[in-house]
Amino acid sequence: RDFAREVTKRLPAPSVAMMIAGSRIDTAEFRSMRSLFSVETICLAIRVEVGATPKLGAISGTTMITVGALSDLSAVLNRAGA
Repeated sequence: RDFAREVTKRLPAPSVAMMIAGSRIDTAEFRSMRSLFSVETICLAIRVEVGATPKLGAISGTTMITVGALSDLSAVLNRAGA
């Protein structure tokens, strides 16, 4: 979050932001990171949790993807339309 905050101060607003994290990051942290970007920025959060069932959802304007293995990622991205 600190890195994203510093970068967004110096660069124009991005059109797309991808946040990738492990299982220790909770939804509140993703919401906090989302607040760093304008409402026009498309935000995609990928949470990797070993063994988790792949799922797709949304939180505060962010498309949330959970995968349990790297092999799950392409199928969930296709469902998200990414």
